[in-house]
Amino acid sequence: MKIDVRELRELVNEHITALTKEHETLNDAMTATTTFTTETQEFFKGKTADASRAYLQEAYLPVQQKTLEVNELMTKTLDAYIADAEAQFGANGIVDIPAIEMEYRRNLNQLTDQERQEYQELNNLIQEANEFISFPTINLSLLEELQHDALAEINKIHMKLEDFDTKWNAEFNKVETLQTELDRMLTQVNNNKITPTSYQAGTIKFMNGDQQTLYDKLPPEFKDAITSGFATIEDFQATDDGFIICTVPIGTDAYADWYTYSITDDKGNTVFGLCKMRSDESHGGLGISVSFVQLDKSELSLIFSKQKTGNDFDADTESSIYEALYKSDAELNPTLVNYFYNPTSKASYLIADLYVNKIIETKVVDNKLSYPKMGSTFETDFTPYQVSVLESLGVYQNGEIIIADKNNLSENEYRALLMTFSGNPSIYSFAAEVQTHAWGVATAGNYKNWTQYMEEHEVSNFPVPEPLKGLVSKAVDSVYASGIKSDSGVGESGENPVLNFAMDKAFGEEDSYFTNIQREIHKKEVENAHGW
Repeated sequence: MKIDVRELRELVNEHITALTKEHETLNDAMTATTTFTTETQEFFKGKTADASRAYLQEAYLPVQQKTLEVNELMTKTLDAYIADAEAQFGANGIVDIPAIEMEYRRNLNQLTDQERQEYQELNNLIQEANEFISFPTINLSLLEELQHDALAEINKIHMKLEDFDTKWNAEFNKVETLQTELDRMLTQVNNNKITPTSYQAGTIKFMNGDQQTLYDKLPPEFKDAITSGFATIEDFQATDDGFIICTVPIGTDAYADWYTYSITDDKGNTVFGLCKMRSDESHGGLGISVSFVQLDKSELSLIFSKQKTGNDFDADTESSIYEALYKSDAELNPTLVNYFYNPTSKASYLIADLYVNKIIETKVVDNKLSYPKMGSTFETDFTPYQVSVLESLGVYQNGEIIIADKNNLSENEYRALLMTFSGNPSIYSFAAEVQTHAWGVATAGNYKNWTQYMEEHEVSNFPVPEPLKGLVSKAVDSVYASGIKSDSGVGESGENPVLNFAMDKAFGEEDSYFTNIQREIHKKEVENAHGW
């Protein structure tokens, strides 16, 4: 590690001179871009003109601005860098740690070795003289202290240079981060393969750092959806355990509430599925459905490239989209099932958040929510338990749920909204329901009865009613498996009192078995995310 401040200053000055010229050129170019987009509107008209101006404003000008930002930060950093070097090491300072260590140590060791030999010989003479006259011996520790201090000084210089290097590496990394952002912007523009004259306003939306990180995690199919204009990066949400969802629906009408999601396993394999989040009953039942059927990527490609919509697969009984929505005996994908079967999975919490946000955007008017089902009320559709929970939350008045601040929901407001549309008294209950359905799918048909499953998996503290213990596997399946997907909605439980009791004890109440497990695992993260 070395530094030559004089040579460094010359190099820095060369770079600053070049950056200054670049800065002037960039300013001129940006002025020209702005002038064209603002002053040509009167005499340059038509689709080509509008496309060109939109391209310059949305693609070209942001790239120029980012380039200018890199230029200015680099200039500022170089100025501060050379000033700090001169302050610490002098205007003409030269520090070469390897050379210092080698030469200094060699000379010092040579000197101290000679002196140590001479002092040792002198002490031998003193010892001989002490037989006749008492003389004090020479203390070698002073010599050793001198050597120690000299080596400490070398280390001090070394550490000073290392600290300087570490500090400025961090500062120049900030410039590199900006440069990386610029490179990504250029790549994004080039990947769109759109000419200025054919550009459509809004096609290119540049990403910030967090969005770029998310984009890097997207599977190729989702990236293609962005390239084609089907979605933007703002339409994707992800957890940190491999789940990503696109919030652009796959179609219209009944398909306007179905969204694609992906699960990427530890080996990097990605599987796609469908998720319903419906807040309006005009095209079907309210609530959330999570399908465990794998989607065909070729079908998704047609949708993401805008060649087809989900509606086009409505009559195609062989398509994976049809099977995911309608076919009760469709083959389920183990990657999807196992992910939602795992109690630590986080997707259900993201889905619940997206659903509650959709409810707020589409159903909450003047900070009030009326019951969304025509001809029904909370009291007529809710179970006695659900009614008691709703009344206990303190947000239910005169047949309406009252929201204080739509942008900052309290936990009780959130619970009331979620329960109104999904039937779940809390976010933990919803996650528990999805987990329960996945559990049922994963275990269906493998055990003669419930008791055998409980014994083999050492499941304890789950209150199984006596009539249920003797059920054969088909009945157990009906408790835990809902066919091809997990359905959460008011009134979804059915009319069998024994099965309803089992579902309530699994996930339907706040002290249910799986609800408690979900709360124990996720409570801290959920509360931190929502500020509860």
